[in-house]
Amino acid sequence: MRMTIGAKDWTWDDQQGLRLYAGAIRALAPHVNVPDQHALYPTMQAFVDAVNAGRGNPAHIERYSRNVIIVGVDQTPLECTSTFARNPGATYAASVQGYVTAPRGSWFHHWVSTQLDQDLRFDYQPGTTYDILLIL
Repeated sequence: MRMTIGAKDWTWDDQQGLRLYAGAIRALAPHVNVPDQHALYPTMQAFVDAVNAGRGNPAHIERYSRNVIIVGVDQTPLECTSTFARNPGATYAASVQGYVTAPRGSWFHHWVSTQLDQDLRFDYQPGTTYDILLIL
């Protein structure tokens, strides 16, 4: 599935990676019909439904995480983790956010650092064990 993802930094500029936006996650959710890596949710849609049900409720919603392989042109594929969580900053309604942290010293970290604050096109391909995130 093609989506727009932002190259961002967070934790006081200490970490960099990709930020997956709520709209893209909600569009992706019906297509990721596999459990998260900790078997907390049977599907991504079950996670999104839990976030929606918790609207306005301070109850903690566990994260939905998947192993993901980042594929870039002329680069060795890199294993990372994609994590989806309830956006703690969304005060008006329940919202989701996702992120993939780029490991320091990797080609992916260097690539993200050259793309910061840009919205970029990717293809997210769900898999059974690993998802693929292809840089377009």
